[in-house]
Amino acid sequence: LAQAPRALPAYHHAAFSRTMAIKGLKKKVAVKGKKALLKYTVDCQQPADDNIIEPKDLEKFFKDRIKVEGKTGNLGDKVTVSREKSKIHVSAEAPF
Repeated sequence: LAQAPRALPAYHHAAFSRTMAIKGLKKKVAVKGKKALLKYTVDCQQPADDNIIEPKDLEKFFKDRIKVEGKTGNLGDKVTVSREKSKIHVSAEAPF
């Protein structure tokens, strides 16, 4: 006996099957000629208010750990990391 496929429950929607985004992380993509410019913003306001992390420490972590061409500490002019109060901005030319 062949059974008809079951319908998915009403709560099972395409939005629920995607991975959850990280709160405070925003991504913007601007096309600049043939190279795409990726911009990330990390808002550290709440963790900073709760004394969990200092934005300057996270900025230093990003500068030390982001790899460019397979090497850390090699940001050059392809990747920039900057801080504005409790927000950290990372801009990168793709591919990097």
